[in-house]
Amino acid sequence: MNTPDAVPVALDTWPRREAYTFFSGLSDPSYSVTVTADVTALHTYTKRRGLSFYYALVWLCTQSINHTTAFRYAIRNGQPVLLARREPSFTDLHPGAEQFHIVTMPAGDALDDFCRAARAKSRAQTEFLCAAAESDALIYFSCLPWVSLTALTNERDFDADDAIPRIAWGKYHCEGERDVLGLALEVNHRLIDVLHIGRFVQDLQQRIDALAEKLAEMEKRRGESRKARAKTGMPVVSLVGYTNVGKSSLMNALCGPSVAEADMLFATLDPTSRKLVLPSGMAVLLVDTVGFVSRLPHNLVEAFKSTLEEAAWSDVIIRVADAGDEQREEQLAVTDEVLDGLDCADIPRLTVYNKCDKPNTLSFDPDILLTSAKTGYGLDKLLQKLDEVLSDRVHTIRVLLPYDKLGLAAPMRERGSVQVEEYREDGLYLEGIVKTEDLHCFEGYLV
Repeated sequence: MNTPDAVPVALDTWPRREAYTFFSGLSDPSYSVTVTADVTALHTYTKRRGLSFYYALVWLCTQSINHTTAFRYAIRNGQPVLLARREPSFTDLHPGAEQFHIVTMPAGDALDDFCRAARAKSRAQTEFLCAAAESDALIYFSCLPWVSLTALTNERDFDADDAIPRIAWGKYHCEGERDVLGLALEVNHRLIDVLHIGRFVQDLQQRIDALAEKLAEMEKRRGESRKARAKTGMPVVSLVGYTNVGKSSLMNALCGPSVAEADMLFATLDPTSRKLVLPSGMAVLLVDTVGFVSRLPHNLVEAFKSTLEEAAWSDVIIRVADAGDEQREEQLAVTDEVLDGLDCADIPRLTVYNKCDKPNTLSFDPDILLTSAKTGYGLDKLLQKLDEVLSDRVHTIRVLLPYDKLGLAAPMRERGSVQVEEYREDGLYLEGIVKTEDLHCFEGYLV
């Protein structure tokens, strides 16, 4: 299928006319070049974001192809045309399968979105090839992760008008502290010279290197967020679990609605924190972390460690599972494995089976809390349990502060809670909750 989004080339005035005419005399004007790219930043970025290295590189190559004009030329009926853009068509395997299939889809404008959409489309596709998606405006991608590529020749018909770029790669290898990948390109010499391949490689490398800057900026923002939390002095409670177990719904039920709920992978792309006041009056920060993908393969566990970095800063971790999911125990085991890898072994953990909309119909371990964000069932017990776990962090006190010492009330006001406040003749009387580390502020004024 030919796309209409193309402009005919005026051959008479085209600077490439002589080269185009010369190579048109060959029965097969295609040629192959293997180049190397430093993919260190891409490897780090995809691991931190829990994305597929393969899909990410397909997207990056597509952007660089479309930025390099020579790669957008096609030949129709023996005449060159300039395409508006090319889209990727890539080989992929179903999980656990040995037979590949070919997935064709638009690249879109966002790397992360493409990776998630590509994973979903590949897993949903049942046919080997979607014939309706075939076009001369594609890029053919292949990956051979079992071997290191130094060169590759693609299968093809001897069609001199075939101008579809073909790009393939295998395993990356380490050179010192760098991850280096060989990319094999096959192009039509009537349209593309090695000069243009060089421009493509340069553009691709710049895009990969830019990911390191993006990652550094993300880490900077997260660091600033952690510092801001530390200044509050409030205990941090993290919600951890797979996607679609109801973590965001649970946060909304506990704190009030403001967190978006979505039935999609990685609906929570960055940890979201909200203030939660426990029955004791103690204020805590409730953090909703990025969710795991359902049925996460064991070999991808490492990629998700960064999504749970916030948990390492927690005072309590709440492991959330779907009460109706038969794989809930397996998912919790994977979650624990990742948490242990983040040195979270000493942080208290609570286990919550959410989506238990019909109370008293399930019989689980007594240490497991049953909740329903939808009906509110079990939320009071969860809050009480948090109070118990954090009890050593707070104290209920009564103080009488002289009027020249009113500033001492700040720890109770800002990091605890004031339950009684009276202005008396000899000072300000307060009853309330303070954190253990703030007790020293009130020495000499306790009543």
